[in-house]
Amino acid sequence: MDNKGTIAIEDITDIVLAKADYHWNSGYNEFTFACKINGKEDEIYLTEQRHDDGTSFIINSKTDDIWEKLSPNDAYKLEDLLQEKRQYGVYHNKIEKITTLRECEYMKWDFMENDNPYFNRVRSQLQAELNKKKEELALLDNDKDVENDDIDLTF
Repeated sequence: MDNKGTIAIEDITDIVLAKADYHWNSGYNEFTFACKINGKEDEIYLTEQRHDDGTSFIINSKTDDIWEKLSPNDAYKLEDLLQEKRQYGVYHNKIEKITTLRECEYMKWDFMENDNPYFNRVRSQLQAELNKKKEELALLDNDKDVENDDIDLTF
């Protein structure tokens, strides 16, 4: 029996990057996302494999073979959504770890250099988080060796 289409993209909610593992020497990266599928807690795994002519992706889930249950259209939508959540999660975690105004400045440059289309979809949300972090750090005056100049974080 063909199971294609038994799960729709709308059935997959609350997707959050939980873990990122980079295996540069082996030619692949693995990303684990916490989520809900049909209202039940689950995990989705995105494996990115690097090849001479580009990259390919494999998507699996913890409790079931989600790839086999998605329509082809929804499978591509899920890949896009996971790539977006991946970009958001990686940068969100970096912003949370910032402890100085100088690190805010470095992150600003990192944002400016990132031309990933999935990053561009979440750029404004991450920019707001970075601005909030900068305001919190400015109140703490945690970075004594940075002059009191404002850092322009807008684009």
